[in-house]
Amino acid sequence: MSELSYFFWMAEQAVNGLLYAWPITGILLGVVAAALGVAVHKDRLTVNNVAWSVFPIIVPLALLAWGVVFKATGLDANLRTTWQTHAVYVLLCSQIPVAAFAVWRARHARLLAVAAAVFISHYSFWAAFVVGMSVTDDWI
Repeated sequence: MSELSYFFWMAEQAVNGLLYAWPITGILLGVVAAALGVAVHKDRLTVNNVAWSVFPIIVPLALLAWGVVFKATGLDANLRTTWQTHAVYVLLCSQIPVAAFAVWRARHARLLAVAAAVFISHYSFWAAFVVGMSVTDDWI
């Protein structure tokens, strides 16, 4: 499997995590849709606000890239349980300051930015779950 196809395969597995937690995902999608409706109604849906609202997507993308670069294969799987695994936790926790920065930058559409950040954080959790399995080669 090539690196790009492995990246998309892990992204798909993280989406399956969203589907596994469908009640939470449904509620969060409803909140995002409501926030989008409020932003449209108040005429605050600009390209700048939308761009800052989806800015936290860089964290799950970085997580998935980390899982591709440090994919454990065969005998080196036992050596991959140290700093590569801790980096997954650090990347997941970086979602909070990245989301806070995005909300701060999207001044006129903060409700949309917060809703998008919470949904993207939900996806980041599942991406970190999959990447953790990739780095340690310990699959469920």
